Amino acid sequence: MKNLIAFLVISISVVCLLQSCGNNDQPDFRPAKEYRSYNSNDSAAFCEIMKTAFGPNLDKVCDYYKMKLDSIPSWPSGTPQWQWFDDIKEYRITQLYINSAPTDPFSFYPPDEDNPEFGKLSDSIWDLDSLRTLRVYGGLFHGDIPSSNGKGKKMSFINIEQTNISSIPLDIFTLPELGFLAVSSNHRLKRLPKGYESLPPDDREEPAVYLFQYNGFSGKCPGNLTRQMNFAGNNYDSVDWSEWETIDFSSKILKDQMGPFLYYNKIKGTFPEKLLNDTIAILYINTCLSPQDEGYGISGIPSQEEIIKMRTDFKKNHPEFRDHLL
Repeated sequence: MKNLIAFLVISISVVCLLQSCGNNDQPDFRPAKEYRSYNSNDSAAFCEIMKTAFGPNLDKVCDYYKMKLDSIPSWPSGTPQWQWFDDIKEYRITQLYINSAPTDPFSFYPPDEDNPEFGKLSDSIWDLDSLRTLRVYGGLFHGDIPSSNGKGKKMSFINIEQTNISSIPLDIFTLPELGFLAVSSNHRLKRLPKGYESLPPDDREEPAVYLFQYNGFSGKCPGNLTRQMNFAGNNYDSVDWSEWETIDFSSKILKDQMGPFLYYNKIKGTFPEKLLNDTIAILYINTCLSPQDEGYGISGIPSQEEIIKMRTDFKKNHPEFRDHLL
């Protein structure tokens, strides 16, 4: 529930940001006029992104959207979204939605084995200096998400869903303006990038939220509990209890920064004995780890009926937690 609330808040914030205009710091959304300048770097990058993604299917996609790559005014709104910046007197791309399934026949379109160089996300996405929102959807996409290599400084919202991608770069976690990263339902994505466990904490006042649900992750859940991760619906089978024992449970709850969420995985194990007398630890871990898939779960933890009573009594005796423990 906490993660859902965070998702909604961030989503609403993104919408509000994208709708605001009227001063020199915010771009406006007035209808595109041909006499206004489009950034040549952005238009070239978008063309490369489309060619790399769709290859021999590009004509079909353009026909569907009634667009021509050599006619920027024909590009449909949102694919990409241009915004006018008064300070530089030109349009820049701030939103990009690449859908490999724009029509029903394309739904869950598999990678083209005869043209493996297509169906990939071009590293040109990082050449879009003003890009804030990126959405990538559909089974056509495969391979690696390219590294940002120090670019993407304005990126705040990324959603990569139901693709066949197999890896993501480590530096996607450290984009300076990132507030929300959803990489979900990508069954060929089997692991987090090397170095994830060594990432420093996100100490910003409003740290990013990460949704990594229903991918192909398995084995022991990786360490690094400093980030707001949701790993629900994967196939992790264990956690490192020694690291969980170091969590400042009260602080994370009061800051609404709980996690990682690991419900509906395949985790088995015994609840740490040293935490059995710590009510707030029991409530925290139960929220993050329960329930598991049928046939799996944590033993040695109080029953759900007991936990409900513990939560009710704890909130009664500690009113500062009432709005944070649902």
